[in-house]
Order: sequence, then structure tokens, then C-alpha cells
Amino acid sequence: MEKKGDKSEKETEKKPAKKSAKEKPGRKTKWDTVVKPKLKLIEAWCRDGLIEKEICKRLGIAVTTFNKYKKVNEVLRIALQNGKEEVDYMVEDALLKKCLGYTIEEKSTKENKLTGEIITTTTTKIIPPDSTAIIFWSKNRRSDKWNDKRKIEVETNENKEIDYKSMTDDELIEEAKRLKMSDEEVEILLGAK
Repeated sequence: MEKKGDKSEKETEKKPAKKSAKEKPGRKTKWDTVVKPKLKLIEAWCRDGLIEKEICKRLGIAVTTFNKYKKVNEVLRIALQNGKEEVDYMVEDALLKKCLGYTIEEKSTKENKLTGEIITTTTTKIIPPDSTAIIFWSKNRRSDKWNDKRKIEVETNENKEIDYKSMTDDELIEEAKRLKMSDEEVEILLGAK
């Protein structure tokens, strides 16, 4: 008869240690079968302007799975970054080109009906700067100079803020006189309202 503290032969045998996730045989993940083999293609898709949701659709995996892979696989993050950076630079270059204007050469070929000779002519066209592109560039790159919203600061001896937007024009003019503002400052204040 065994006592309570005695262990049987079965219990004293050591159990084999569990295998780690890398050592486990079995089904491979979508990372191994779908994503990893297509890293260069993923980078190219980013260069082509695809967003990550569209990339997931092309790979046939869920966005959540893709995001999980991004968190744990630096090579995927680098591929995405490289593809996006390249296309971002290309877009910036194209925007700058539209801002500054550029020239293009157009070639056209015509056949001389009398002689059958093919005549090639080259025409240089000047594409002028695009004002919309200039505005976009200016507002984003030099917002300190080209922002539509202007910040007007009025220095007073009083430490209170004035909500001039809720004031009528007459109230605003009276307040400006009280603060001894110049006519030019009053005009700016009225125009900003």
C-alpha cells in the first residue's frame, strides 16, 4: 500500500519539455506562405499608390492580420516605408513641377502624300505654372506666410482677451479707439472678422 507522500513510478518520470512555437511542426502561417515571399511586390504596390487595405485584399489576408505582421516583422515595415517614401517623393516632384511650370516636346509624324516621305516634326510646348498647385504648395510648405487664417495680436495694458468676432462693427471700432489702435489696425481687425 502506498503512503500519501510516495510517488508512483509513472509520476516520477519526467515529461518532455514543450516545444517552442518555432519548433512546432504543422501548418505554416500566412506570413510564411503569403506575405514574406511577396515583400518586394508589396513594396512595389506601395510605390504604385495602393493603400494597406488594398494590399491586404491582393494578398488575401485580413487587415488585422496584416497589422499584426507589421508589429512583429521589421522587414515588412521597411518594405512598406520604402515603397511609400519613393512615391511620396515622386508626388512632391510632380507638384513642384506643376508649381514652376515646365516644357515638353511633342513629336508628330505625317506622310507627304505626293512623295510618300514621312516627315517628323518636333514642337516644344511650354506648360505654365499651375496657380492651384502654387497655392497648395504655399499653404502647406510656407503656412507662416500663406495661411488664410491670420492671427491678430493686440497688446494692451489689460490682461484680458477680447472676443472680437462676437462684437458688432460699431463695438469693435469703439474698443479699438479705447485701445488707441491706428486706423490701419482697425481696418485689419474689421477685415479679419
